[in-house]
Amino acid sequence: MLIDPRQDKIPGRVLRVDPKVKDGLVTVDVRLLKQPPGGRVDQSVDAAIRIAQLPDTLSVPRPANVHANSTAAVFVLAPGASRAMRQRVRFGLGSVDRIQVLSGLAPGEQLILSDTSAYAGDHAIELH
Repeated sequence: MLIDPRQDKIPGRVLRVDPKVKDGLVTVDVRLLKQPPGGRVDQSVDAAIRIAQLPDTLSVPRPANVHANSTAAVFVLAPGASRAMRQRVRFGLGSVDRIQVLSGLAPGEQLILSDTSAYAGDHAIELH
């Protein structure tokens, strides 16, 4: 886990996750492995908790309406192209902002990340 109090990343270990959600937030008790400058007990911070790491895998920013461990038809833009073509991509594990690609996408290809449900009947989108 890394805590980021104003650009300084502080490593830590999760001790306990409160099972209750309050106002969309979850309380997590963390033991810091290094003392942050100006830190104090019971300080609230924004943090990223890494629960898994996938070495040597292709991942992309998570497109809208794509879920982990699923197959989805997404618009893919090949390098140098001005037209995004719909193709099926199989996705694996995901985080809040990234998702693993298991098949259907090559390194260098780009996805349209925004909601493309308005183009559900189209096979291609011309980009200008």
